[in-house]
Amino acid sequence: MVKKYNGELAQVVFGGKLLEESVFFQPSRHYGIAKATGKEEFMKNLCPAWADRVLYNEKLSDLFRHDSFCASGLYYGLVAEKKFVGQHKPVALHATICLK
Repeated sequence: MVKKYNGELAQVVFGGKLLEESVFFQPSRHYGIAKATGKEEFMKNLCPAWADRVLYNEKLSDLFRHDSFCASGLYYGLVAEKKFVGQHKPVALHATICLK
């Protein structure tokens, strides 16, 4: 159900003036270490959430979109996806900016 409302953030909060890449990564928070296994897992008393986001305006979006002049590389996802770094994992947007 959480994924169902994923695209509403920029529309509702910022009136559609800010954009966000599609979210294909697991929730960015509430992680803990299981006492029995010592492995990272979602905390049982808090709902997993995509709490950390990267939003940008339309002018920036035009700079890192694919076009016939350059191919841009884009990554939008979790930092330290495979390591425990605390209750939440920071989110990063890494893009190649195409200057014309």
